[in-house]
Amino acid sequence: VDFGGMGRCSLMRLAAGLAGSALFHAPMMIMDACGGLRAHATWSWWVVTPQCSFGNGLCLETNTQWVDWGTTCTPTCSDPSFIISSSDAIACPAGAGASSPDNGWWSTCGSGPNCGSNMNIGTSVTCVPPTTTSAEATTSQASVGSAQHQAGAAGGAMVAAATMAIVGEL
Repeated sequence: VDFGGMGRCSLMRLAAGLAGSALFHAPMMIMDACGGLRAHATWSWWVVTPQCSFGNGLCLETNTQWVDWGTTCTPTCSDPSFIISSSDAIACPAGAGASSPDNGWWSTCGSGPNCGSNMNIGTSVTCVPPTTTSAEATTSQASVGSAQHQAGAAGGAMVAAATMAIVGEL
């Protein structure tokens, strides 16, 4: 048998190398064929930590509307004169990126090197403008009415005095 310039030992070494390579890669090829390598995060390894967003105000922890997953957001209003409907801390759930639903992150992040969007949290927590009680409103309106009455009386007296002065000169 002519081996084309290769000795019998060289051919055996080549065959041993190919067999070793096949044995080395066989487990990976078998797992891939069985679907074993498909259970990974759809957003792969992220560069930026996925975040939650509190869209109705700010989080005290960051003084922004965003917090990292696995932390909490203590809601506050961006306008300090407004009143928060609940100041209870809102959880931004942690995730592992291993399988669906992963605390809602699987559908929130989508595919790509980073999480595609922020998870909305605390949507029922709102900031409302300050209100006055009916007693305060009544007192306030009475004060305004009294001031208007006094201003009207003073203005009327001034008009009367001016009219008298003009008539007196005639």
